[in-house]
Amino acid sequence: MLDQQEFLERLRATFKVEADERIATLTNGLVALEHAADPASQAATLETVYREAHSLKGAARAVQRRDVEQVCQALESVLSALKQHAMQPSPELFDACQRAMDVIVRRLDAREEESSAEIDALVKQLTACVPQLRPAENAVVRVAPAAPPHAALDAAAAPPAPDPLASRKSMPTATIRVAAARVDAILRQAEELLTAKRATEDRAATVMDLAHVLESWQKEWRRVQPELQRVQQTVENEMRAAEQHAAAAPLDKLVEFLTWNQSFVQAIHTRLGTLARAVRQDQRELGTMVDRLLEDTKQVLMLPFTALTDFMPKMVRDIAREQVKDIELILADTEIEIDKRILEQLKTPLMHVLRNCVDHGIETPAERQRAGKPARGTIALHVSQASGGKVQVVVTDDGRGIDGARLIRAAIDAGALTATDAATLSATQALDLIFASGVSTSPVVTELSGRGLGMAVVCEGIEAVGGTIAVASVPGQGTTFTIMLPLTLATFRGVFVCIAGRSFVLPLAHVVRVARVPRAALYTLEGKQAVTIDGQVTAVVAAHALLGCASGTPPDNAGQVTLVVVTALQKRIALLVDLVQQEQEVLVKPLGCLLMRARNFSGATLTGAGDVVPILNVADLVRAATAGSAAPPVRAPAVEEATRHVPSILVVEDSITSRVLLKNILESAGYHVRTAIDGVDGITLLREAPGDVVVSDIEMPRMDGFALTRAIRADTALAQLPVILVTSLESPVHREQGIAAGANAYMVKSSFDQNNLLATIQRFV
Repeated sequence: MLDQQEFLERLRATFKVEADERIATLTNGLVALEHAADPASQAATLETVYREAHSLKGAARAVQRRDVEQVCQALESVLSALKQHAMQPSPELFDACQRAMDVIVRRLDAREEESSAEIDALVKQLTACVPQLRPAENAVVRVAPAAPPHAALDAAAAPPAPDPLASRKSMPTATIRVAAARVDAILRQAEELLTAKRATEDRAATVMDLAHVLESWQKEWRRVQPELQRVQQTVENEMRAAEQHAAAAPLDKLVEFLTWNQSFVQAIHTRLGTLARAVRQDQRELGTMVDRLLEDTKQVLMLPFTALTDFMPKMVRDIAREQVKDIELILADTEIEIDKRILEQLKTPLMHVLRNCVDHGIETPAERQRAGKPARGTIALHVSQASGGKVQVVVTDDGRGIDGARLIRAAIDAGALTATDAATLSATQALDLIFASGVSTSPVVTELSGRGLGMAVVCEGIEAVGGTIAVASVPGQGTTFTIMLPLTLATFRGVFVCIAGRSFVLPLAHVVRVARVPRAALYTLEGKQAVTIDGQVTAVVAAHALLGCASGTPPDNAGQVTLVVVTALQKRIALLVDLVQQEQEVLVKPLGCLLMRARNFSGATLTGAGDVVPILNVADLVRAATAGSAAPPVRAPAVEEATRHVPSILVVEDSITSRVLLKNILESAGYHVRTAIDGVDGITLLREAPGDVVVSDIEMPRMDGFALTRAIRADTALAQLPVILVTSLESPVHREQGIAAGANAYMVKSSFDQNNLLATIQRFV
């Protein structure tokens, strides 16, 4: 028998799942209510939000979460007053309601139960908005005594209120809750069966080949059998005429053995033929079962896009309120289902895109009215099914658009583009600079913008799941981001190619076509090899050079070369390969944490024979080819090590914990790291050996980070040294003070991401 406390803990675990769902509905309902213009829609939304708050309050009471119950009761009072038209909605009122949702989320995550000053202050703020409350109620929110745990069963069994807001598909009548990790494990095991399927196909092909070999032997035997019989008859006649019957005995034995051997081989051929047919049948049945099992298992992990967009309305609203902007987010057709793992990987990139639209795209109400636009800006996210098993996500804003000339200037200032190359860029190519790391049109580095990393993270994150992103913009009218994603992540169709005697896989989604052309068809254009395919001039790049492989000896194809035309990042190149081997379904195997972002590779796959074949990252290849940074042929390790420069980074941090953490992160990334305990120690080390980058805290004894940055800028020998401030000071005043001191980047510890730090450092080394 479970004791009361253990039973209560189980109920609270169930309550947490229910609360997450109700909070998502409440949060989005409040945003929808704030923007609702139609009275009927406003009334329906208000009723839904009110019922959700009431149900969440009852569930919290059942599991003795008095803190959550108090907030919900105060929120319910506000919503009740709105229903009765006893008060008018206002942005400040909705701010308070959204803060209530934030508090509930924090409380649930922290598993705190007791009341606190934060809860009391929030309850007073909410109830103060409702002047019609009786004085006693306005003074304090009364919470009824918690029901015993057994009574929670009735509350938990209560049916949920209808949700006119939700456009989601209804859940099946019979459902169970299963940990996502368990479902992921089952899917991985099902995917492993693809390797067994490949191996079975290879074994079946081997048996069929053996059957064909024996069949060829049978044909040859049938052809020479009459000759053998004639030889036997001739010899026997000659021996009989010479009366040497004993001499013919060995020949008779030989003929007898050959006849027996023919019958024996025939029996093997018959049995092997039967086995080959059975193996082929087994292979077909196993292949069908594996495909069905994998497809059914994938469907379990398919989630509607809504699972990703639930947090977006509140995020857009909060950022817009901080920047004094009025923005409405429109979500359309978000019921299309996609692999859960892709949704998880897509959350950060899509968040960056929306934040970019809010921060850079939509203007303030005053600016919009001066431009003849409605004061309220609009961001729309539309999801649709595309051809080839893909999903298209389009994010559009009606803001100021992208200034191509300003973007080019920012790219030149960041060193991502030369003035000569800038003169040759088309309008589309200029817009693509938004995805270059380190390029930002924001004059000040803030939490939202200025580092030039956000859209680079977007591009890398989308490419990591096999997707692509394109941008289009009309100045003064808005910007559109178009994202193409695969439906599933684990498998795809791949083209196996031979490069420098080794096998590699190119994802078919990036392959435009395969062509064999005469070597004489290649020509030089602006110092680079090119070819005209389908009427389009395409740069030709040797694949082995991009991969840093020795060239090897390509097969002699009668003066012809094999090209694989690939596309990524809105660019197209022709890879020169030795041979195109085959096309087949590929099961992706991760490279492991040590090779998480190995350049030019996105994973590996296993053939049916057990061979490991690397999967090429087409975006990396295109990026290297178009930048003219193809790797040279492999050199001797001693020469490579002798010529390679290892960037040196000085970490200035008074906290030993933070100092060791930063040192380990940077050394793991391959940098040489020195440390200093404060600004005085740091400037002393820099004057002895400047290094390449300084990563510094701000609050330190003797000399803080601001003073250190000013000292570096005042020193002629150190003035150009990049400085990155990593601190817990996150107010706008401190950020502006850091920029004024001369810092190149400002990162807040509360939202610290080591990938952002490494990407920022990479801009400067």
